[in-house]
Formats: sequence, C-alpha cells, structure tokens
Amino acid sequence: MGGGGGNSGQPEKVLESYKKMFAEIYGSDKVSRKSWPTINVVVLSHAGKEVQAEGVLNRQFYPIWKGTRGDGSVIRDITDYMTDEEQDLMKKYRTEYRTE
Repeated sequence: MGGGGGNSGQPEKVLESYKKMFAEIYGSDKVSRKSWPTINVVVLSHAGKEVQAEGVLNRQFYPIWKGTRGDGSVIRDITDYMTDEEQDLMKKYRTEYRTE
C-alpha cells in the first residue's frame, strides 16, 4: 500500500483515495456508506520490538483502519498462527537464508 513511508507517510491521503474509490463503487449516500468495506491492518513485530510495532500501527495506519471502521493489531509472534508444517518450513528457511 502506498502512503505508509514511516514518518513521512500520508495516511490521510491514502484514506481519502480509498473513500473516493468506495464512493464510486458503492455510492456516497449515507445508506450506501454502510456497505463500504472495512480495512483491517496487521503489523508483524520482531520479539522485543512491540513498542515500535505499536508506533507503526498507530502513527502510519490509524487514520486508515479507523476511518474505514476497521481494526488494527500487532502480532507479536507469528508462529502462534502457523501450522506445524509452516513452522518447520520457517525454521528451514531461517537456516538456509540466514544473513546474520
């Protein structure tokens, strides 16, 4: 999604673009707006970097998810949402592609 860009991002402009698009597709009257899609934002965090992730979620994306009746959240440990097979693949890829 364009417009994130750290502190220099312009989430309000991104939100306005979405609203224009939604109005063209779904209509702009009060009743039609209730059928507009919501935008949910998920920020993945590295262990120990939760504060930074919360900052990114709120500073960069709050106007977007709040302005579309969506929700925002930070996932601290993606492995909580992975199957055993996905976790095995992740471990394999970490070993093969480690850059540290």
